[in-house]
Amino acid sequence: MQLNAISTDTDERTKDVGDRSSTNPAGAAAPEREEEDGHHEYGLLAAMGDAEGVEPHTLAEAKHLPEWRMWEAAVKEELKALEDAGTWTVCDAPLGANIVSSKWVFKIKKDAARKPIRYKAHLVAQGFSQVPGVDYFDTYALSGRKWYQKITHNAEKLIVIVIHVDDCTIAATTTAQINEFKSALKKHVNITDLGPAHWLLGLEIKCNRNAKTIALSQTAYINLILRRFNLQDLKPVSTPMEVNTQLHSSQVLQTTEETAEMCNVPYRKAVGSLMYIGLATRPDIAFAIMLLLHFSSNPGPAHWNVVKRIFRYLNGMKSLWLTYGGVENGFLKGYGDADGSMQEDRHAISGNAFLIDGGAVS
Repeated sequence: MQLNAISTDTDERTKDVGDRSSTNPAGAAAPEREEEDGHHEYGLLAAMGDAEGVEPHTLAEAKHLPEWRMWEAAVKEELKALEDAGTWTVCDAPLGANIVSSKWVFKIKKDAARKPIRYKAHLVAQGFSQVPGVDYFDTYALSGRKWYQKITHNAEKLIVIVIHVDDCTIAATTTAQINEFKSALKKHVNITDLGPAHWLLGLEIKCNRNAKTIALSQTAYINLILRRFNLQDLKPVSTPMEVNTQLHSSQVLQTTEETAEMCNVPYRKAVGSLMYIGLATRPDIAFAIMLLLHFSSNPGPAHWNVVKRIFRYLNGMKSLWLTYGGVENGFLKGYGDADGSMQEDRHAISGNAFLIDGGAVS
């Protein structure tokens, strides 16, 4: 299996989406008039930008960051792409019309080491500002359909194509298939060929063609959330949970002291961050996360200690890779087990694991 990544320069989302009202390109300049909220906030953003690269929320914020030159280039690139695609037509606004405003969305693409590799800006319409039945009567969604038609028209062989906005990840049996597909796609849209995929949604990807393996890791993401929750200095442990750990409803908040202790604890955010890791590359923490989710509405100190235990485990095991391939029998295999009614509600908890090509998929 070969993996490749491309980015389309022409924004098909905006080009193919039907309008609900008469608009003009003046809306593209609307974010220029955003009021500045204060120099203290921009100073903080500038300091953070020097450290790791910040994605600004407004054009005004972007102008106060050290990376403004990169953001400015991204803005000009987006406007040129929209103009080349014939996205809008200059016209006079109808009298009394509620014109759709626009907003800039900024994104930084980073590599596995969390270093910025590309700055991207998207100009999006704020359609929510219109009132159904007053400003428009019909809703059109042509974007997904147009993309599907173009992709399937050029994919005659078995190719897996994952699309997120204007970024594509392509998987196929051979490199020749990928190159053939990209050549066909170039006839319809301008693309930036990013080569073999190394980084995707926080996952680092390594392909070893000689060994016929694909390996996934979230080391960089684990380091990021450890710093985010200020848990990077915790002592590593070898298991995500202690064998005799029991979580039950009597451990929820019951006293004023416990409530005060937990009021600033980011329990839900931490568990949510762990869920992404468990679903993507670390099924070894899936069971512990499942237990913690039962207490998201009212977690107590005991539950937070288990969360920190998982972080301690990941801190010591963050360099592990989930590897597919390199085995003689790569067919689907499944395993199951149950605990025998040991939980508080006396219900047995069953678990399962399914592997393809030696790596867990569920």
